[in-house]
Formats: sequence, structure tokens, C-alpha cells
Amino acid sequence: MDFLTYIPPKFVVPILLLFIKLGFKQLIDRQATYYNVVKGFLDLPMDILFITLSLMSAVLIMNGWSNPDIFVGFIVIILFLLISTLLWKRSIENYDKENWWTTFFQALVNFLISVPILVYTIQVLAKKIR
Repeated sequence: MDFLTYIPPKFVVPILLLFIKLGFKQLIDRQATYYNVVKGFLDLPMDILFITLSLMSAVLIMNGWSNPDIFVGFIVIILFLLISTLLWKRSIENYDKENWWTTFFQALVNFLISVPILVYTIQVLAKKIR
């Protein structure tokens, strides 16, 4: 069986974009060292939230100002992006200082923030397109 049969179609493009971005960051004009791969992984929640912000922007453009909840969602994503940026910067600092558990915890929290927001935004977008 093909692994894509397990992924709902509405999630394929955002996930593909994330892998393309990660691949470009790791493979183009850069040596794929362990350090760079880990840093790329620590960057991933930021990338997830920027894709999420782009998707919510599309929903906002499609609906205009007709639904204030969408604008509130857009602002909420920006606020979470600020929190994620702080966690990301701290996780990189802690990784450079070899504080592994702190880095792991900060990355975990960052993923727990970004992934559910992406899933929710994709679901909102999917409803608007139908």
C-alpha cells in the first residue's frame, strides 16, 4: 500500500512544502552535518507556523472581512508565531550549549504549539473551499 493513502489529501501539499523547504535548507550549498540537520529540525515549528499563516491568509483573502473569526484566527497565529520564535531561539542557544534536555523540551513544546494550529487551519481552509 502507498503511504499517501494514510494521509488525507488536504494535508499532502503543506507537508510536501515543509519537506521541500527542509530539503532545500539542508542540501543546497550546504553540507548535511548532524548539527545542521538538528538545527533544521529545531527550525521546523517556525516553518510550520509560517505555512499556517500563509494558509490563514488565503482564507482571509477568500472571505474578506465577512467573518471576524478568521481575522481573530490570523492574529492568534501571529501571537503563537511570536511564542514559537522565542522557543526556537532559546532551543538553538541551548543546543549550542549542549543542554540536551532543555533543547528537547523547548522543541517538543514548539511542535505541540505549531502542529495542532496547522491541522486546524487546514481544516478551516478545507471547509471554505468546498
